[in-house]
Amino acid sequence: MTAAPKTLEIILVNARHLPKMDTFGSCDGFCVFKFEGNTFRSTTKVKTYSPDWDETFTFQVPGDGKAVGKLDIGVFDWNRFEPEEKVGDAVIDAETMNQIVHGVLDQRVEKTLTVYSEKKQGQPVKGKDKENCEVKIILCMKAATIVQAASFARTNSFVNRKTISTPEENPYAKGSRII
Repeated sequence: MTAAPKTLEIILVNARHLPKMDTFGSCDGFCVFKFEGNTFRSTTKVKTYSPDWDETFTFQVPGDGKAVGKLDIGVFDWNRFEPEEKVGDAVIDAETMNQIVHGVLDQRVEKTLTVYSEKKQGQPVKGKDKENCEVKIILCMKAATIVQAASFARTNSFVNRKTISTPEENPYAKGSRII
């Protein structure tokens, strides 16, 4: 018998010191989380260098003690008529993620991560205010609900979907997108 699956909750709290990305504006920031084959996208916060989200994303992980990989957080600038631009990445390495995933249930771990630039050979991204760009998250492991555990047992995986944005949440969105 396999151990019951668990849920990793990631709360995207905020970002600080985003760079000026738009010619006639500031930054329209959003984040993309990648962990264990799942991808989630936050809503877009327009015209701000210090967006506040307070959005929660859940990732299901087996409870069998299997090692997990790193958590990638991409920070992007949304654009209306051009492709979105990558601001940079923040990463929690696999060792730290395994400590969190296989650690104590309901223990909140707060992380403020520096965002690094691929374009600048891994240097920290500097905000408009010349400070290092940062993203703040809270991670917490929870026991999966009975419904989640039954779904995991049937499929041996979860299909997690989150509505990205609706016109009511983001006036710049063109309908809802699901990842």
